[in-house]
Amino acid sequence: MQPRLDKQDTERFYAAEIYRLLGEACLRSGKNLDQAEQYFSKGLKVASEQNAKSLELKLCLSMCDLHDLREGSDKSRLQLEGLCGSFTEGFGTADFVKAKARLKKA
Repeated sequence: MQPRLDKQDTERFYAAEIYRLLGEACLRSGKNLDQAEQYFSKGLKVASEQNAKSLELKLCLSMCDLHDLREGSDKSRLQLEGLCGSFTEGFGTADFVKAKARLKKA
């Protein structure tokens, strides 16, 4: 039997991914990196609250891309490291492979 989702759950179901996509749009345009960071941060918070590790990984990778552009913060790298360490399955997924490769290169 599947758990029943109430209206609040269904309204937020795609919130993390929407924030990631909005952030990616800002990042790709290169016009408002601060706004991109705000979207990624909101998405990370939502994904963490929902225990949606795959979305959290995607958002963390996006945040790393942003920090690479800014030539700054190791914070996103440390977050990526911790997140990868928390996975117990899904090691062959494209995002996990990308994350591990990114950590090796840094």
